[in-house]
Amino acid sequence: MHAYHRLLLLLTLVALVTTETHALTQVNSCRTLSTDGETYEITTDLSSPGTCLTLTANNIVLDLKGHTIRFGSGNAEDSYGVHNSGSNNIVRNGIIIQEGRPTTDNNGHKGIYWTSTTGTLENMDVRVYAHDTHAVEIAGWSEPCSNTGTATIRNNTLANYGTTLSSRDAFTSSALRLTRPNSKVNILGNRILASPQTGINWVDIDWDYLNRPGRRGCGDGSQIAYNTITINDAKYANPAGIICYQCPALSIHHNTLNGQGMEGIQLDNAFNQNGETRTLIHDNTINLDGNYHSAGHSAGPGEIQGIRIRYRPEHIDIYNNNITINADDAPGTEQNNAYGIWLTAGESGPAKDIHFWNNRINVATDGVNNIVAEAIHIDGVDKSTIEDVTFKNNHFESNHRTFAAGYNGPWTQPYDTVLFQNNTLKKSSGTTHDYATHAIYYASTATSVFKIVDPIYDNGASKTDIDILSYSGANLGGQIYYTLTARVQNPQGQGQQGATVSAQDAYGASETCTTGTAGECTMILLDYERLRTGGAKNFPPYTITARHSDQELTQNTNLGEPTRLTFTLGSSVTPTCTDNTQNGDET
Repeated sequence: MHAYHRLLLLLTLVALVTTETHALTQVNSCRTLSTDGETYEITTDLSSPGTCLTLTANNIVLDLKGHTIRFGSGNAEDSYGVHNSGSNNIVRNGIIIQEGRPTTDNNGHKGIYWTSTTGTLENMDVRVYAHDTHAVEIAGWSEPCSNTGTATIRNNTLANYGTTLSSRDAFTSSALRLTRPNSKVNILGNRILASPQTGINWVDIDWDYLNRPGRRGCGDGSQIAYNTITINDAKYANPAGIICYQCPALSIHHNTLNGQGMEGIQLDNAFNQNGETRTLIHDNTINLDGNYHSAGHSAGPGEIQGIRIRYRPEHIDIYNNNITINADDAPGTEQNNAYGIWLTAGESGPAKDIHFWNNRINVATDGVNNIVAEAIHIDGVDKSTIEDVTFKNNHFESNHRTFAAGYNGPWTQPYDTVLFQNNTLKKSSGTTHDYATHAIYYASTATSVFKIVDPIYDNGASKTDIDILSYSGANLGGQIYYTLTARVQNPQGQGQQGATVSAQDAYGASETCTTGTAGECTMILLDYERLRTGGAKNFPPYTITARHSDQELTQNTNLGEPTRLTFTLGSSVTPTCTDNTQNGDET
């Protein structure tokens, strides 16, 4: 059974166990539904110049039975197809269409407006067309938040066909918006269509999270999973499939995101106080294209990002995602730069405890107008704010830049602070455009050097291919390291604990390690360096010397890849002679 269907079965079983017997009322006109525990069935299509149905009671079931609600034909502000303020209500099985097409700012139209963050919305088709509107908005507010109950949004088609909006920064137009929900929200198996700006937009406290401790943890454990999200013909730069401002510890997984000129998944200020519940982004498929300029487009230039993490991100795991981006140049002067994964730190706090593994990223440009296409981009205002960030076993591919680091601050951390290890860096086949395996740029006047450990270079990518781009007098560059594992054993193959292993490079610098109980120790050794002011250096050959019990043995290695050396030290064991003379035998 598919994982999504198992999840839906579990949710259905829980619903069956907790379902109460409801009285039945048939509805044939727009009205207020105000009886607790009632089941309301729509018997005909409904229409209203303003809001059609208002739910003010709790534990209601509203079943549209396949009928259509049309609302907002009078273009009045704050008109809704369904407005729900009750708890634990269910709305299902119908179509809601916005009739009016107002183009004034902040008209507040929503297909479904839910001001209680518990209940279920399922099997609905919701379509809106107006300026600054949302197909569905789930909004709730309390401080501290209740964090009880669950809102479930599943198996719906939510579409925003609006053509205008007032601000690219306010994110006023989306298919599904969640505004400060007080409880867990599960968004499962929906089809999301968004033209103007965002597919799913989750907003908690606007830029004030650290001063709102009562809101921390609200919605932890929520899921955005198995949805298909498409954005085409965006009207403003930097639209997003899923965007979350100061969101809780979400699990975003098994979604498919398609679109033009958009960010796939963006987390801003994903701040988790203790890390007990982590934010997970995994097993998503993201396919993006840059050629999205249209007559109604505004506020360019745009950027295309598969996954963007910025502004004090903490306690996040990102794994098993597949991202493909084509940074086509758009008509006119648009610069649709593309980035597979973009991590930013230092603008409002540290980036810490963030781990990327087993992601596959392929980013390409057509080369027109110097469009940027970087598979992995790591930057920040102050690199001292990066703590425990790792990239392991990922596959990064580009026809322009495979790896890029830099921006406003120095990249001076040791390799184990931002550990970029065992990743494949690949040069794309076919046409390339000003290709560089690595690039470092936009630095301040401080020394800034990136560090990579145990890279795997493929299809012409190379450790010596480091592009240094500077707009200041900084000494920029890159360093490539490889792991050396040394084993010291006796002639019987048993590991020798406490042996000392030293590694001396071609310039006389040395490092040492001491073997543990298995007779092994590991060093991460500098293999290649290129600096703006220091030029290029190869540090092999390394002379590796093992010492144990007044014995030593030396080997040389050119490194160039993770290397394992074995040293055998010690005397062979002499067979023991056993005296069996009492039996007339001697061995």
